[in-house]
Amino acid sequence: MPSPIFTARFTHFSLIVLTILILIAAPGFARWDDPAYHHLDEILPELLELQAEYPDWMRIDTIGYTQQDGLPIHSIFISNDVNDTTFTERSRWLRPAVIYVGQVHGEEILGVEFIMWLANEMMTNRGRDWRDRIDTYLVPTANPEGLSVVYSLDNTWRKNKRDNIGDGFLRQLDGWGGDTSGVDINRNFPTFWSKGKKFLQLPDKEFYDYYRGPAPASESETQALIALFDQVRPLYAMTLHSSRTGNVAEKVIYPWGWGTSENKKRPPDVDFLDEYGNQLSIRCKTVEGNSTFQPNPISNPRGDSEMYYYYTFGTFSSRIEIGQKQEAMQPDSAGIYKIITEDCVNGLLWMLNSAAGLGRDDYGELMSSRLDIRVIDAVTDLPLYAKLKMDSLSIPIIPHRYTNPNPGRRQGCFYWGVMPGHTDTLRVSSFGYEPRKFRISAGSSPAFLFYRNGGIQLTPLEWRDIQVSIFDDAGVAITSPTELKVIHSDTTWTSTILDGSTQLNIPDGDYSMMFTKGTEYVPRTIDITVNDSDTTWALNVGLSPASVLLSENFDGPDVIHTSDNVMNKHRVDSLGRWEMTRDLSYSPPRCLTDTRYGDSPKFEDGWDAPYDIYSKSFNLSDAATAAVTFMLNQDLEPGHDSLWVEFSTGDSDPNPSSWTWVQGAPAKHEFAILNWKEMDNYANRPWNSNKINLMQFHDWEKVIVMVPDEFLGESVVHFRFRLKTDFYVELDGVYIDDVYLLSSGFAPPEVASEPIVPMEFSLGSPYPNPFNSMLSVPVNLPENSSVTLSLYDITGRRSYSSTTSEFVAGSHRLTLDAATLPSGVYFLQANAAGKSAVKKVMLLR
Repeated sequence: MPSPIFTARFTHFSLIVLTILILIAAPGFARWDDPAYHHLDEILPELLELQAEYPDWMRIDTIGYTQQDGLPIHSIFISNDVNDTTFTERSRWLRPAVIYVGQVHGEEILGVEFIMWLANEMMTNRGRDWRDRIDTYLVPTANPEGLSVVYSLDNTWRKNKRDNIGDGFLRQLDGWGGDTSGVDINRNFPTFWSKGKKFLQLPDKEFYDYYRGPAPASESETQALIALFDQVRPLYAMTLHSSRTGNVAEKVIYPWGWGTSENKKRPPDVDFLDEYGNQLSIRCKTVEGNSTFQPNPISNPRGDSEMYYYYTFGTFSSRIEIGQKQEAMQPDSAGIYKIITEDCVNGLLWMLNSAAGLGRDDYGELMSSRLDIRVIDAVTDLPLYAKLKMDSLSIPIIPHRYTNPNPGRRQGCFYWGVMPGHTDTLRVSSFGYEPRKFRISAGSSPAFLFYRNGGIQLTPLEWRDIQVSIFDDAGVAITSPTELKVIHSDTTWTSTILDGSTQLNIPDGDYSMMFTKGTEYVPRTIDITVNDSDTTWALNVGLSPASVLLSENFDGPDVIHTSDNVMNKHRVDSLGRWEMTRDLSYSPPRCLTDTRYGDSPKFEDGWDAPYDIYSKSFNLSDAATAAVTFMLNQDLEPGHDSLWVEFSTGDSDPNPSSWTWVQGAPAKHEFAILNWKEMDNYANRPWNSNKINLMQFHDWEKVIVMVPDEFLGESVVHFRFRLKTDFYVELDGVYIDDVYLLSSGFAPPEVASEPIVPMEFSLGSPYPNPFNSMLSVPVNLPENSSVTLSLYDITGRRSYSSTTSEFVAGSHRLTLDAATLPSGVYFLQANAAGKSAVKKVMLLR
C-alpha cells in the first residue's frame, strides 16, 4: 500500500486535477460525482435489495477476487429456480445459458449501467420468458479495481492494479498511457496471449495501457471469468466495451477473420458466427442515429476473451462496443439512458431472445436454430464428459467440442448453434464407452437430440486388468522410476513405473504405450488392443540401453555458429534465422529458437519456404534402434504452422537442402505439431484435447522422434528440424532445448504377453453401483470353476440366483440381470470353487 505521505500528496494533486476537469469538461462528459453512474460501493447493496425481493429468481455469487486489492467479483444468476443445482426434470436439459460481462476495462463504465438495468428488467413480467427458458449470468464488473480507480483518481484508467514494479505504489499518470501498474485483463486470456504487448513495450502513444500480464491467465480477474465460463459453458456470451480511440466504436466484434482477402482464415462455425454478428449489429443503432452497428470479425487476436471463450468452450462470444470515442464513451445521464434503453437495447437483448427461442422480435425472425446435445451412460443414465465432432464443423485449430464435465446444471450437455437446414455427421465418444455417430439435420428452432431417451446413450465398455513390466537387455527388471505414457483416442495420461511393474485397469480399445527413461534407454512405443478377453494379462516390455551420440543444451559459446558446430543453420532464402535466446529455456540459461534476436516477434516476415537447422553427421552403423528426443515449447497455429524432424544420409552436394530427406515419425503423436502434408488428418490423431491446449504458451513437453529403420546401420546420418509457417498470424514460434540422439545396438525384443492366474478367489467391485437392472460383476478364479451369483435383500431372503458354466482360471466379468426385482439395498454373493465373497449393491428404478 502507498505510504500516508504519498497518499496525501497524491490526493491533493487529484483534487486540483478534478477541479480543472470539471471546469473544462465538454457537455456530456461523465464527472466522478455524476449520480447516473454506479460507483463500486453502490453496486452490491442495490443488487442485494433486488435479491431480497426476488429470492427464487435471483442469486448473487462471488466468483473470485481481484489481483491486487482482493476485492470480490460478483455474478448475478437469474432463472426461475436459482436454488436448484441439478436438472431433475428432463425439460430443464433444454435450457442453455447466457453470460453478460458489463465491464472489463476500468474506463468503459457504460457496461456496468447496462447490467444494472438488465438485472432489474429481468425481474419484471417482461423477463418471465427469459427466466423460464434460459439461465442468465450477469457480471456487473470483472475489474472492480479499475472501476474504483476511475471514480476516485483517473477516469482514463484501463487495467487492474497489479503492482508490476513491486514497490507498493500505484504508478499512474492522468490521461492515456504512462500507467506502469496494472494488466489489461482483455489481453490476459491464454488464446494468442503471446501476441499481446510485453511489459514496458512502447509501440504507440497509449504505452503500457495494453500490457498482457506476466503469463497467460496470470490475473485473478481473468481466472474468475474462466472459472465461471468453465462451470456454466454458455451458448452465448457478450462483453460490453467502449472504444477510447473510436477505431472499433459501435461495432460487434466476434471470432474471427484474419489473413488476406484472398485467403481469409475463418472459424469452423463461420456461417453461424457471421449471422450472429449481423443479427446483433442490425438491432443496435449508432448514437448519431443514422446507421446501425457494423459486424467485425476479430482480425488481430491477442489474448482477448472472445477468442478464448469460443476456442475453449464453444461459446458464441462477442464484444459489443457501445458509446462513442474519447470523452463520449462516458456520457451524461441522458446519454446513458439513450444508448442503453433506446439505441442498443434490441441488440443487447437479442442473445436472450434467441437463446430462449422466442421466434421473432421487431426486426424479424430470430436466429434460434441449434442442436442441444446431452450424453449419458446407457446403463446408469448419468451424464458423461464426451467428445463431439461434426464433420463439416471441424478444422485443425478446433477439431472437437466437449460436453460440460462439471456437476450441476448442464452436466453432460453442449449447445451447438447451427444454421437452419444444416446437415452433418455427429460423432460422439467418451473414454470407456462405445463411440457412436449420427446423421443430424437442424430445423429453424432448438432441437434436443434423443430427448425421449434423456440424451445420447453411450454403452459402457468392459474394463480389463493389465500388468505391465519392463526389463533391460539382460532380462532383468528395471526397478528405477520409468515414465509410461498411455495414449488413447479419447484421452492421454502419464504415470511412473516403480519397482519394474505397474497395474493398469483400462477399458477395451486400442492403445499406444510409450516408455521413456532419461538417456539411459532408447524410448520405445508399443501398440496394444484390449478386447473381450476376460483374462488379466501380463505385458513384458524390453528396453534397449542407450549410447548418447548427441547431447546439446545450447549453453555453450555460440554453439550454432562455430566452425565445428553441432547444429548448422540454413535457410533456402534470406528471411529469418535460428538463434539462441535467454528469454526462455528448459535448462537455463539458453535454448534454441527461431526468433530474430530474443526480443523480436517471431515470423514477422512470413514465408512459405521451410526454415531448417541441421545436425552434424552421426554414425549409426551399429544401431538397431535410435531416437531423437528434445524439449519443445511451441506457439504455433494448428493447421498452418508445423515443425517436424527429418533424416538424411547426405550426398556430395555441400548444400544440405538438396539432399533426400525422410521424415521421422513422432512416437505416437507425442507432440502436437504435425507434418505440413498431414494436416488434413489432424482431427483423427489421438490425444486428450482437454489437457493439451495448443494455444497455451510456455508449456514444455518432451518430444520423441524415432529414427526410421532405413537409416539404422548407416555410417553417415544427419537430422534436421524443419519449421514451416504462413505469415497471417505472428506468433512466438518454437523454443527447443536439451536435444539428444540416443542409439542402441540391442534390438528391443518382441513384447511378450501372457495370462495371469489369480492366486486366490475374489469378488471385484460391481459396476455400476447403484444400478437400474444390469450389473457387471468381476470375479477372479484361481482354478477352473463355475460361478454362482445370488442377491439377498436386507431381510436375508434370497431374491436372485444364477449359476454359470465352467470358466477357465483367470479374471472374468459376469452380467447379472435384476430387471424383475424392486428397488432397494441387496447383498451380492459370489460362490466358486468352494469359496464365497459378498458385496453390497443398490438397485434403483
